[in-house]
Amino acid sequence: MNREPKSVEGLNNTSYFYYYDKLMKMIYTIFKFDNIPPYWCMPYFKEKLFNRGVLAVVDTSAGVLPLECSYDGINVWGMPVYFNINNVVLGNLRGKIGEDGELIYFSVVENTYKSMVQLVDRYASLLANIDGSLNTTLINSRIAQVFEASSNSQLKVMEKVYDQISNGKPAVFIRKNGEEPFEHAIFNNVKNTYIGNDLIITKQSIFNEFKSEIGINNSNTQKKERLITSEVENNKEELNSNIYEWYYNLNDCISKVNAMFNLNISVSFNEDVVNVKGDIKEVNANV
Repeated sequence: MNREPKSVEGLNNTSYFYYYDKLMKMIYTIFKFDNIPPYWCMPYFKEKLFNRGVLAVVDTSAGVLPLECSYDGINVWGMPVYFNINNVVLGNLRGKIGEDGELIYFSVVENTYKSMVQLVDRYASLLANIDGSLNTTLINSRIAQVFEASSNSQLKVMEKVYDQISNGKPAVFIRKNGEEPFEHAIFNNVKNTYIGNDLIITKQSIFNEFKSEIGINNSNTQKKERLITSEVENNKEELNSNIYEWYYNLNDCISKVNAMFNLNISVSFNEDVVNVKGDIKEVNANV
């Protein structure tokens, strides 16, 4: 399952981690959680929920808390039976799901609670590769000449001349020392090899595709003189394809948490960033 070719490094670089953090924070804005107990740490809650995919809400000596957990056991539906918590302050906690605590998750695939890591990893890697290509084309656009030298001494003189020109000297003077004339320079057409504008457009398209997957408003269409209504509506349907499932699962989980611990937490779409289709009350009624 290694990345091929192995010489192509799309991960573990500064750009990748920059985009991973940026994209994950976009996901944090999709939902609003209201009536959260004041002692809950929301950055922890969102980071563990979306990066790990699941949290256990349990009654501890410090109060009812949402904590990072693992799970084991299996029931008739193939779902886990027990949760396990290893907290540096509270120690090890183990309980039965539905009796000693409840789980909060947003997606289940093949009886496994899925995190956002796979989705964010894909797009962060693509964006990091775009940055790498953009850096390369910017560097290449600065190189317009290739010099031919007939000796090592000429080569060293040419290297020094090029360094001085690159550093902004308005005039550079050289002495030939009786050697053969300098060979000609090959002038490259850097405009033909510059693809920076195309890369920036591609980068924006990747951002818009990611936003469409997580339901954030965007213009994920190529600019046209006439954009018909049906094309806009198709984009709205694509925006809603994932977030409703996530919403249903979160709403169901939080309802169980409220019932077990006498809380009044609610979850809703953040309509400042999410393009919700239809009345949110109708969505609530279907849960």
